[in-house]
Amino acid sequence: MVLDVYEIVFGFLTRECKASSGQAGFLCDDRTTCIVASALCDGKVDCGHGEDESTRYCGNVPNSLPEGLVFKCANKRSWTYIDKLCDNKNDCGDCSDETALRCPPCPGWRCNTVFFTDCDCIPNTRCNDSIQDCIDWSDETSCL
Repeated sequence: MVLDVYEIVFGFLTRECKASSGQAGFLCDDRTTCIVASALCDGKVDCGHGEDESTRYCGNVPNSLPEGLVFKCANKRSWTYIDKLCDNKNDCGDCSDETALRCPPCPGWRCNTVFFTDCDCIPNTRCNDSIQDCIDWSDETSCL
């Protein structure tokens, strides 16, 4: 197996894999189980030997996590797991994890929102619900 050669030559097991969601994930010691990045250091053991909750990876989060599983936010103070990108939630606090360059188009109504968590995209279910979500009230007057 290529992974065995890689481990022998470099002295470590690469931890990046593709999770069932199709996103980058963390490879457990069994070399079969791949968990989503956000399952690392979440207080719940997902890998058979508990490596996903070990101090090796959880001792100095996010610096101790495999680099490919972490997204550093534009504000340079925050970070989030790679599988939290483009989930229509402002995980970074500055919306850099929801930017148009990286993410698909807004699946709902795009406007300047009044709520910090929306990142200028509200679900269509919040259109015409008599609650202001957009600064210009377009969610109540123009939203389809």
